[in-house]
Amino acid sequence: MAVNGTKTTENGDAILISLQHPYEGVVEVIGYTDVTEGEDTSCFYQKSFRWGTDGVSYSDWVELSDHNLK
Repeated sequence: MAVNGTKTTENGDAILISLQHPYEGVVEVIGYTDVTEGEDTSCFYQKSFRWGTDGVSYSDWVELSDHNLK
């Protein structure tokens, strides 16, 4: 198992992407775009997100989808 920056080598590896500074004044997220290489039916990423308003407390992790971003 190895994670190197933005690359993984095995199922079960994880990459956490986070912001250094929060987006402020966001009222609505309409959609998102992500680009991954090498995914197939046996090797794929489970994409999820969580959100918070104070930098301390956060929501539970939920599936990253247009529906859940609304």
